[in-house]
Amino acid sequence: MAGEYKNNQQNNTSFIRQWVERCGNTSQDFHDDYHIDEIVDSLPKDKELWRDASVHIYNDFTRYTKELNLEIGVMLCVSISDSYTKTRLPFKWDNAILKGVDTPPSLYIYNKDNADVILWLKNAAYRNVSI
Repeated sequence: MAGEYKNNQQNNTSFIRQWVERCGNTSQDFHDDYHIDEIVDSLPKDKELWRDASVHIYNDFTRYTKELNLEIGVMLCVSISDSYTKTRLPFKWDNAILKGVDTPPSLYIYNKDNADVILWLKNAAYRNVSI
């Protein structure tokens, strides 16, 4: 067993604040992404921690944007094992869905008011069989 992910909301919020400020200074059709191991430098490569880390970072991000009433959306994308297909997606997250996957989950942010970016992100997620 890999242990437990210890969430650091203060560090996550600091990263998120800088990320939002940088993207907020771009055009309305912005979108950007980071893998969770780019957000949390100290995250071990152990896949057993990816779920907890992803959920904590996602929750920290949504909490931050809601508190400031920002029009920024966030989507959590997870690459899954090739043994799954678009017609046979997993119903729960366990280590089996990550078999053969070396890429940690990503958070995508986007302007909630831009329908074209939202459609592009949804199509990209389905094309990559992200959940």
